[in-house]
Formats: sequence, structure tokens, C-alpha cells
Amino acid sequence: MSDLTSVLRSLHLKGKTSPLVKDMPAVKLAAAKELVAAGVMSDAIVLGADDGYAVQLLARDHSRRLLISKLGEPRTFAGIEAAAKALHQIGIHSYRVDNTRKADPANNVRIRLRKRADQQSRIAGVHKDAAYLRFLTDRTRSAVEAADANPADSLTGQHARDRLQALKQQARKHIAKT
Repeated sequence: MSDLTSVLRSLHLKGKTSPLVKDMPAVKLAAAKELVAAGVMSDAIVLGADDGYAVQLLARDHSRRLLISKLGEPRTFAGIEAAAKALHQIGIHSYRVDNTRKADPANNVRIRLRKRADQQSRIAGVHKDAAYLRFLTDRTRSAVEAADANPADSLTGQHARDRLQALKQQARKHIAKT
């Protein structure tokens, strides 16, 4: 326990609790990564609720800490995969899933997923850009294939210069007549 206390003091987290889970100490992602690297935290529980998933980190002394966001709210995940990815990033590779809260609305864990219009519009823009890139790639590929299939239809650089000179001379003659 002294290990945990000293690490928490060095991270300035002693005494922080989540307002949504009574008497449960909280920890931010960066601090959790340091705790895992120090060997204090080793396991996690992914808590399911009706509106998302939260993560409890388990210390070697059997204490629990709720993973919170930068704003101090429980860090919420839309699915188990997203929670697992975050756990993997901080160095925790084994976790349990507790979905009992999904059926029990009276439980004291409340997870609120935020609607992020900026994120949704950014993702829509990315999909639009990807579709346009696919369109350009397909059109370029078909044009190159058509040129390769019939080289007689393609122009060399010299042919293009000759054609441009002929058009210029024709335009000069037309201007000179007027």
C-alpha cells in the first residue's frame, strides 16, 4: 500500500474522487499509464451501462480507481473494443467485463456519452474526401488503361507542340484578316 500511496502522491491524485461513483478514487489516462508502468495497477474491469462503458483500474492492493477524462468525468467508451484499445495503450492487457449494470438502472454508476457534432462532421468530411479520392483514382486508372490499350490515340509531346503551333498560326491569320 505504501507503493500505491507514494505513486499517487507523486501524481497529485490522492483524494480525487469521481462525483458519479460514490467514494471511488479517480485517475486520468496519463496518470494511469504511469501507475501501470510503476507496477501499481495491473488489471481492469470494463463496466457496462445502458449508455456506454467505463473502466475501473485495479491496483495490486485490491483498491479500485475509475478512469476519468480531462474534465473529471468518467471516461466513457461506446463499446468494449474502444475500452480495450485504451487499456492496451496504457499497458493493461487483461481485463474483465461487468455488464450487470446494463440491466440494473438503480446502480450508482451513470455514464453519459456526449454527442460530438464536430466529430461527426469531421468524420462525414473524411468519408466525402475518401469517396472523391476513390473517384479520382478510378478515373485516372481508366484513362491510363485506355491510353495503354490504344497508343495510337495518345499524343506525344512533339505532336502536342506541333498542334499548338498550328492553332496559334491559324489564330494569327484570323486576327490579321480583321
